[in-house]
Amino acid sequence: MNRSDLIQQRLAALRDAMKRHKLDVYFVPTADPHNSEYIAEHWKTREWFSGFRGSAGTLVVSADKAALWTDSRYFLQAAEELSGTGIELMKDGLAETPDIVEWIGTHCSISSANFTVGLDYATCGTGQYCTDFKLRDERCGSRRRNLERPPGAAETPHSLPSFRVDK
Repeated sequence: MNRSDLIQQRLAALRDAMKRHKLDVYFVPTADPHNSEYIAEHWKTREWFSGFRGSAGTLVVSADKAALWTDSRYFLQAAEELSGTGIELMKDGLAETPDIVEWIGTHCSISSANFTVGLDYATCGTGQYCTDFKLRDERCGSRRRNLERPPGAAETPHSLPSFRVDK
């Protein structure tokens, strides 16, 4: 299977999960729970779904469309890596590029009071979206197959021995 077919297959699985959870749109940012500049492989969900390996970008997936916003550092790389995937490149910062909310308004039927945006709260702060959309914590994107996702950090806390420092 070639890379673009694999990405299309992953997006189809995400859309199936979105349908089951009654989500109209799903946000996949480049982030981890700590907003680290360099994120561990485990948290590279946007890269996994889109195939885009740049360090900055946001993927938005609807029932029939997908778009990825990135800045000018990655325009050429994103165009190459998104080729054949069905994901539209949004060149963030250019006057003709709509922001995410505008794109959703243009490409999705948001007239319904039940329009729902899904995201993983562990990786996406809601402050920027809360005023525009009714949000629901659905972790469709974070449930990618365990065999394909690098392991996360150890989940068991480690105790350090007690010690005393005297002068």
